[in-house]
Amino acid sequence: MLKLTPVAAIVAVTFKGARGPIAEAGLGFSDWISAKQFRQDHLAETFSDSQIARFEDFPYNYYDVLDPEIGLGT
Repeated sequence: MLKLTPVAAIVAVTFKGARGPIAEAGLGFSDWISAKQFRQDHLAETFSDSQIARFEDFPYNYYDVLDPEIGLGT
């Protein structure tokens, strides 16, 4: 199937009418593979607002603000 990928790309570029169906088929195939690869019943953990770090406490590399002379040319 991977050997036909360049052919599908050439057809999609060459023929306007084929772009939509090829793109939809590719997205459908990608969704099908993702559904098989990942567990649908294993959801990501959610957090309450009190468990999330405030933006002010989040580690951020702001050396150009602390020492503007070594900044990015500003």
